[in-house]
Amino acid sequence: MIMKTNHPWWYFIYYNQIFARKNMTYSYEINLLSKLMGGLKDLSVLEIGSGIGGHASEISKHKPESLTLVDKDPIAFHTLSRRFRSNNKIEIFKSDGFTKKPSWDAKDRVICMYSLVQQATSYSEMLNRINRLSNTATRSGVVAFEMIDFKVSKKIYPSNKGTKIYEDEKGYMEISSIYKNDYFKITFDGKLQDIRCNYEVKLVAKNLKKLLLDLNNHIFTECFVHPLEKNSRRVIVIGHK
Repeated sequence: MIMKTNHPWWYFIYYNQIFARKNMTYSYEINLLSKLMGGLKDLSVLEIGSGIGGHASEISKHKPESLTLVDKDPIAFHTLSRRFRSNNKIEIFKSDGFTKKPSWDAKDRVICMYSLVQQATSYSEMLNRINRLSNTATRSGVVAFEMIDFKVSKKIYPSNKGTKIYEDEKGYMEISSIYKNDYFKITFDGKLQDIRCNYEVKLVAKNLKKLLLDLNNHIFTECFVHPLEKNSRRVIVIGHK
């Protein structure tokens, strides 16, 4: 049976190789998140956009009371179900993590990586996504989500200039970006197993200072940004209810 997916065929197969970042392992990122969020141990944790479980595997090592994984992609859901089927502390949902009426209860810690909140059609929709993340946290809960700082990204990946991010005997992958006033588009283009591969992601572009001001005024009681990479292109936003 061929399973439909929301991503190209190569995305999950080559993800770890293509997007490998020196010293930026899943373990590093979750250890950092745990520190910034005040710990994960003995708490209920929700991860939105779990993919094939790279971060989830590291979260489980922190011994949370429970771990809820959510992903709307059928292949990701199937992979997660198989990977964690023997762990009775993990529940998995095939769902849009930004739904108004989630099937899961509120959690102490809510994590959303891969810049998913930015993959919206507008700034107002992005704020709605963040608000829904906040709504899935308990009254004293903490929310963490990843974003790409478009100003830093523009310096590292100038508009319409391809940069090779992966190459071996199996093929290569390049990244290029186009920047507009209110959004930027990242294009992945390459060849894997002699097949041309292309994937585009459109993200909302917003000044982080303006975003933090809006979040502190309307969604969180306290909110701050911490770099996820040394170049600060990828950042983590931490919000307290």
